[in-house]
Amino acid sequence: LQDTVKEYQAKTGEGSGFKFNQYEKKALIKSMNKALALYQTQSAWKNLMKNAMEENFGWPRIADQYLQIYQKALRCER
Repeated sequence: LQDTVKEYQAKTGEGSGFKFNQYEKKALIKSMNKALALYQTQSAWKNLMKNAMEENFGWPRIADQYLQIYQKALRCER
């Protein structure tokens, strides 16, 4: 999910979820607490849901990303 979830920024209202980079209990709990705190503010939570639902995860977008990766790999010298 690291490449699909964009960390929600309360100041700007941008982002689609919550992330944590250290795969430890403390980091998970911190991220969950941020989500629970945001949930208490209905307008901010609705904004987060709207942002997440507007994300494009359709195959045309994904296929284009794969194509770019393959093209980059082909350009690399061995």
